[in-house]
Amino acid sequence: MLPFLDFSEKEIRQWHKGFLKDCPNGLLTEEGFIKIYRQFFPQGDPTKFASLVFRVFDENNDGSIEFEEFIRALSVTSRGNLDEKLHWAFRLYDVDNDGFITRDEMYNIVDAIYQMVVSTFPLSLIYLIYCMGKRVSP
Repeated sequence: MLPFLDFSEKEIRQWHKGFLKDCPNGLLTEEGFIKIYRQFFPQGDPTKFASLVFRVFDENNDGSIEFEEFIRALSVTSRGNLDEKLHWAFRLYDVDNDGFITRDEMYNIVDAIYQMVVSTFPLSLIYLIYCMGKRVSP
């Protein structure tokens, strides 16, 4: 199938079977992707974050994720080496694909994560994270 991935042939077959179960036409739309994220974050609103992740999964920018795109992204995010994971994360943050992460792009991701998880964290933890972010290293 896809020999360059860090999955065995058996694992790829299992993932493919599950993918086709959820996406019988072989395509995962952004709406479907968001729906999956909502299952994992029912208390928050994962819409913005899921859309940002969807953009990185959808390598050919055709508005849907094919199985090959799905399994490649899964391979990198779950079993990739540090450089692969950093490159993938950079693509997530660099929304306009200009090779730079601006303050607005950074804020965009932080805001998306906040919207997704804020109601699952106790306020004291959110305050602690905020305070830690305010510290400046010498």
